[in-house]
Amino acid sequence: MLGYLVGSLVISLFIYPKREVRSISRYALILKIYKNIRLQKDYMEKLILASSSTRRINIMKWLGLDFEAISSDFDERSVPLCEPRAYVKKLAENKAMSVAGNFPDRAVISADTVVVCSKMILNKPHDEDEARAMLRSLSGKTNQVVTGICVFDGKTERKIVKSVVTSVKFRVMVEQEIETYLKSGVLDKAGAWNIGDGGSVFIKRITGSYTNILGIPVEEMLDMFDRLGIKYGYATF
Repeated sequence: MLGYLVGSLVISLFIYPKREVRSISRYALILKIYKNIRLQKDYMEKLILASSSTRRINIMKWLGLDFEAISSDFDERSVPLCEPRAYVKKLAENKAMSVAGNFPDRAVISADTVVVCSKMILNKPHDEDEARAMLRSLSGKTNQVVTGICVFDGKTERKIVKSVVTSVKFRVMVEQEIETYLKSGVLDKAGAWNIGDGGSVFIKRITGSYTNILGIPVEEMLDMFDRLGIKYGYATF
């Protein structure tokens, strides 16, 4: 129980800074997690996170959830670019279903994130030059971080797929800042940046879900669990 409460406090104090996020009640989120702990009577099977993303794995760990991460072999290039919200939903759904077949009766979660700036979808850059161009295009502008999330319940074969959008206003960046940030390693990040690894220094304002920017919109994911009747388990610390 101590581990569960520590995980909840991490969410409260660090994942949801009060001054930046208006739409999420961090206390309501803690109560939702605590309620699920109280209702849990039997051992719950581990959740499956269809991802190898360090950021998404860390979010699940911060929540104290009992899960295992399984990388999806779905080829993202098979999904043609389209309207951003529809695009990330297709990616998340296909990734989840590509893993779900190997884990019958388990709940599978998958998410995929892109950055949209000036109506252009920014995926992960192919090289440093493309990353540099992406960061320059974001400088001084408002962009949207769009995440598609899919939760599939293998026991009932029901699923929910939705998208979440967070608006992020960037301050104007100077060239030296961009070059320094490039050295931190950005080729695995949509739009060549992430708030959790130093990218926060470029942000002027956030409107919407903070954890959506990290890679999983936590409030929405827990709500999807509730709607599907998934009584998720907690890791033993």
